[in-house]
This record gives sequence, structure tokens and C-alpha cells, in this order.
Amino acid sequence: MIAIKALGPILLLIALLAPIITGYRREKLSTSIRIGWVLVVFAYISIDLLIPALALHFYGYKAVGEVAPETPATMAMIILGWIYPLVLHFAGFILCEVVDALRGLISKARRH
Repeated sequence: MIAIKALGPILLLIALLAPIITGYRREKLSTSIRIGWVLVVFAYISIDLLIPALALHFYGYKAVGEVAPETPATMAMIILGWIYPLVLHFAGFILCEVVDALRGLISKARRH
């Protein structure tokens, strides 16, 4: 039961890390938004539909009440799911710039 409850947050974490990684790798913003939106929508579809179905299959009707969300958010994420990748892409890009700056400072310090 604990493994089924943990699937939703893990999928959402993967969906939120993907735009950071694509931003860090300096991919196009459109690529980051596409990948991030698809993963966010998949995570919320899983949270709303697939995880309760797994709980019903393995544990019965009582477990569905524990696992199912009180307010489904799939429709909201279909419409607004692109905002997370948009913001997190720039966070990954800024992280890349900071790492490059730190590498430059470390290499200058080693030379002197």
C-alpha cells in the first residue's frame, strides 16, 4: 500500500525535474515545455486514475478511499501544466550559468 501511495509524488518529482535538466543542458524552451507538460499531465492522470485503479485491484474498495485524491486536478493540469516547465526551465538555465561561473572562478584560483 505504501508503494502505491508513493507512486504519485515520485511521478510528479520526475515531471518537475525534467525541465530543470533540459534547461541545464541548454535545450530549447519549447522542448522543455513539451516534455514537462506531458510528464506533469501523466503524473496527474496517474494520481487521479491509475493509482486508485491499482489500489482497487490489489487491496479492494477500502484502499481506494485512502489513495484517491479528494479533488482531482487533471483538467487543471492539462490547461495550466505548461507553467511549471516554463519556470523550471529558466531555473535550470540559471543553475547552468552559476555552475559555469563557479568553474571559471575555481580554474582562475588554481592558476594563481
